[in-house]
Amino acid sequence: MKTKRILLLLVLFTMSVQAQLPSLAEKNYYSKFYHTEHTKKMLNTVLNEKVVEEKEVILKEFKNYEKKINNKKDEYLSIEKELENIKDKKTKQNLEQNKAKLNQEIKDLENERTKKISEMLSDTEEVNNESESEEDEYNDARWSQIDYIDYFEKLFKKKVEAKIEEIEKIELEIVAIEDFQIALEKKEKIDVLRKEINDIENEKDSIIKEYKNKYTGFFPSWKKEYRNDFFGYYYKNNDSKTSYLNSLALNYNNSGTVIQSELVADTFGPLRISLGTVVQSNDEVPQTQEELTKQKQQDHLETLLNGGGNFYIETILPVLTVHNNTIALYSYFNNKTATEIKGFSNEIDTNTFNTSLGSNLYFGMNSDEKKFNVFVQTDFNVILASKLFYQNLQLAKQQPFFQGKLIVGVTFLSKFRLAAILNSFGSDEAVRSGKVILGLQIIPQFN
Repeated sequence: MKTKRILLLLVLFTMSVQAQLPSLAEKNYYSKFYHTEHTKKMLNTVLNEKVVEEKEVILKEFKNYEKKINNKKDEYLSIEKELENIKDKKTKQNLEQNKAKLNQEIKDLENERTKKISEMLSDTEEVNNESESEEDEYNDARWSQIDYIDYFEKLFKKKVEAKIEEIEKIELEIVAIEDFQIALEKKEKIDVLRKEINDIENEKDSIIKEYKNKYTGFFPSWKKEYRNDFFGYYYKNNDSKTSYLNSLALNYNNSGTVIQSELVADTFGPLRISLGTVVQSNDEVPQTQEELTKQKQQDHLETLLNGGGNFYIETILPVLTVHNNTIALYSYFNNKTATEIKGFSNEIDTNTFNTSLGSNLYFGMNSDEKKFNVFVQTDFNVILASKLFYQNLQLAKQQPFFQGKLIVGVTFLSKFRLAAILNSFGSDEAVRSGKVILGLQIIPQFN
């Protein structure tokens, strides 16, 4: 009865939260976090040596806008200086109106520039469709891509540095000012400049972010500047927010039910760390000592396959991510430390401990609309455990052992995933099993 109450509570708490494994079927592969086919075409056209003319036209257009904007800003600064010496209210009011008008014109030009450059980048995509060897062009263009991105980043960096110099100059002026009102006005001007710096950074991102390769295939979470994007894309959590009640997996076989739930997860540098729980419920009560011993061994094996213990801590280091519109490959190293607590459920009568070090590999194939996905997943682990854990599994030798499993499944309608553990293999006969364990995951919708 105790076990059934716990199962019910876990289901109620986790029914609407996200699945633990990245749901690669429903994710949009035109994501800004990766070089997609769409982005690749755009970059090829703009950056490849065969289309230098398009690149030069875009850079020329960008410089033209820079010139127009700078002229407006010069007028704006000229009015600001003029205002400092004007005392006539009507004249001052007219100048303030001109100043506001110029400020709006500057913003309009900046928005127009962003839109124009983006349109030019998009328009060049059609030219690239005529290429006979798109992949070769992409490889040839990689260094041009870096040059192109660096060019824009240097322009924006120069603008930011100019604003910072202006702020530092005003700060020095404030030190020498005795009039409080004038000092306050100077401080307000600094605030305006800082806001302008923030706007410049946002503008830079809006132009180049979707054309920039965020991270490479190997160790995608290793670089600090790309880490947040990776974990946000695959696991919906980042280094600024802890996520709670993240997954629910209901696994069934002919002897009962196992529920695995990830309760809390966070990132620590390139690592993802999560705390989860596993609860079992058997359909039948063993009648003899032999049946009890056999059931205990089976229960501990299923717990091992689904999490390792009633409570577990898992640390993941992403190793490789490769995908296109049709296939997806994701691999990671993981360490899982788990414990079984006596009395937590009817099936556990001893306290045990185990820890594992392993690798995981996921391969999936997706439909055109990303609504249907079939996948294969396998893991390989070396497990070190307490003596009682070895005894409960009825190992031939009570020592560290190798264990792995093979999972196949299907995701459909972007909402549900059916998975089956087809085979459990290992160095000891006790952890080998051909029994099929069926599982269901409910996947919420993400943007």
